[in-house]
Order: sequence, then structure tokens, then C-alpha cells
Amino acid sequence: SLQAQSVLTLSSAWEMAKKSNPEIQQAELELKTMQKYRYQQFGIANPQLFYMKEGIAREDNTGYTEQSLGISQTIDFPLTSYFNFRSSHLQAKSFEQQLEQRRLDLRAKIKDKYAVILYNQQIVKLREQQLRVAYQFKNAAQTRLEVGESSALDLMKAEIEVANAQNALETAKQTEHTSRYVLFNLIGLHPEEQVYD
Repeated sequence: SLQAQSVLTLSSAWEMAKKSNPEIQQAELELKTMQKYRYQQFGIANPQLFYMKEGIAREDNTGYTEQSLGISQTIDFPLTSYFNFRSSHLQAKSFEQQLEQRRLDLRAKIKDKYAVILYNQQIVKLREQQLRVAYQFKNAAQTRLEVGESSALDLMKAEIEVANAQNALETAKQTEHTSRYVLFNLIGLHPEEQVYD
């Protein structure tokens, strides 16, 4: 579970996705079904029971002159089972390749989303640094105003820069959280397992 881990690494994200991604799970079930279906090609068809009456019906039920009761069962030409088995075997192989392609696509998407998260984390750090610089600029403007070296307009500009830096930081944090939950959904984690500090 993600709660027990302190850091979600790329390899652990991939391992979790292999186990819990709904698309991969569905494809694996379809592959198992296809592989089991392959062995049904050797079976013999079920027998069919038939009943038939010929003649003209009368009220006293004596009008039927011929009644037939029978059982029939078809047996395929010997190579038909082999060709059917071979065809289903090739379909199963094709399905295996499709499943592998889905896994590769999922792995590429996970790597992409993981890189986006790392990028967004760096942006958050830069925005925090930008906010610290804006506060330093505001403090310098406040000091310069107090000693009479600048006007109140410089302090107002510095306060605007602080507000802009705070907005940029909040936007960066929101983008980081959004990118995390995009990765969670791609991995296939349930919402109660999606925990981040």
C-alpha cells in the first residue's frame, strides 16, 4: 500500500499499476479466457435428439403412419480440430502481444506522468524561492521607506510582487497535486489509498 511507503518510486508505481490497473486486469482475464477456449476445439459436439411424426393428424391420434426417434452427433473431419486449435492458438498469441503492447503503453504513460510530477515539484520549489525573494524585496522596500530613500509606491510594488509570488506558488502546488492524482488514477489506486502529505 502507498500509505506504508514514504516515497513512490517509478518502479513501485509500475509494480502497483501491473497489479491494479483495470485495463491490464481486464486484458489478462480476456487472455486467460482465450487460452482456455483453445482446448475446447478438441471436444466432440453434443448429441442431438430428434422426434418426428409423418401422416395426417386425426382426432383419435391414429392418423400418423410413421414415427421416428433418433440421436445424431456430428464428428468433424480429423484435421478440422487441428485447424481450429491452431487458429485459436494464433488468436491467443495475438492477444498476448496486444496485452504486452498495453503494458508497454501503460509503462510509458506512467513514466511520462512521473516525470511531470518531478517537474511540478521543482516548479513548487522555485515558486517558494520566488516568494522568499519577494518577501526580501518587500522588507528592503519597507526599510528604504522608513529611512526616506524611497516612496510608498515602491513598497506597494513590492507588496504586489509578494501577492503574485503567493498566487504562483498556490497554482504550482495545485498543479503538482493534480499531476499526482492523474498518476494515481493511471496506476489504478482506489481513492482511499491515494494519500500524500
